[in-house]
Amino acid sequence: HEMRLEEVIRSTKRIVAGASAFQITESREGEAPILPRCNVPDGSHLPTFIFDQKERRGGSTLFELYATKVVDAMSNKVAGLFPGLSLHNRLAIIVRDESFRGGLQSALKLELEDRAKSEGPLQGRRFELVRARKACACLETGSVQDGAEWIVYDTV
Repeated sequence: HEMRLEEVIRSTKRIVAGASAFQITESREGEAPILPRCNVPDGSHLPTFIFDQKERRGGSTLFELYATKVVDAMSNKVAGLFPGLSLHNRLAIIVRDESFRGGLQSALKLELEDRAKSEGPLQGRRFELVRARKACACLETGSVQDGAEWIVYDTV
């Protein structure tokens, strides 16, 4: 059987470049094939947030610092760029293991509640941290459940 890559849909440039190495072409040796593309946005990269533990205020814990940084990213990079967009079941916070998840959860909840009370993109919003399994059981994205936007919060 012969298989031919005809179209790449909804892929990054890296995936297209990787797939092209396996394409059988009729072009001359050494020529890069031109792939037809359908709905292939470049997309934005995942921003990296690096911070120093020395940024902790007073007697705050490392988890409180992490919570502040995570909610800063939510506020500035997501809600700030897409005002009015419901984050319900559209945003995931993935942490390394259960121990870290448990340690960060209460600090994250408090930080989200504080931001909902202060002026900014998260003002007046209510969030609930849910496991991926529960989020997958919800068929609707964008519509709030019981007044709270679900944020997927789980481990790798």
